[in-house]
Amino acid sequence: MAARVGWYDTDDTTALTAIDLGAVPPGQDYFTRNGVYKEVRVKNDGTEDFANIDVEVQQNGAYDAYLYLRIAPDSGGTPGAFQDQAANPLTLGALTQGNVHPVWIDVIVPGGAAAETGQRGNLVTIASI
Repeated sequence: MAARVGWYDTDDTTALTAIDLGAVPPGQDYFTRNGVYKEVRVKNDGTEDFANIDVEVQQNGAYDAYLYLRIAPDSGGTPGAFQDQAANPLTLGALTQGNVHPVWIDVIVPGGAAAETGQRGNLVTIASI
C-alpha cells in the first residue's frame, strides 16, 4: 500500500463512502436538529507518514449547499473554531501511519436559501508527505 488517507467513522475502523448529514432545511442547522455536531475522522490508512493534512470544502456539481457547510478541528474532544469554505483550508497538521484527526461538521442554512434537491461530497482531503 502507498500513501493514503480516508474518511472514517468515530470508531476509526469503519470507512465512510459518504458523510450523511440528512436534510437541513432553510432556516435550520445540523446542530439544532440533532443536538450534536457530526464528527468524522481523517485516517492515515496507508504506509507513509504525512507532514501535513488539509481539509477543504469544495463545490460539487451545480449545488451551492457547500456554502452552508462548516468544519472545525478537534479541541480536546469537542469542536474547535468552525470555518466555512471562504477560510479554506482547515489545516490539521502531521498524520502518522494508522492515526486519525477528528473533524467536526455543522451545516447552517440561511432562512432565505432555496432548498437543495440533492447534495454530494464537499469535503476533500489534501495530504503532503
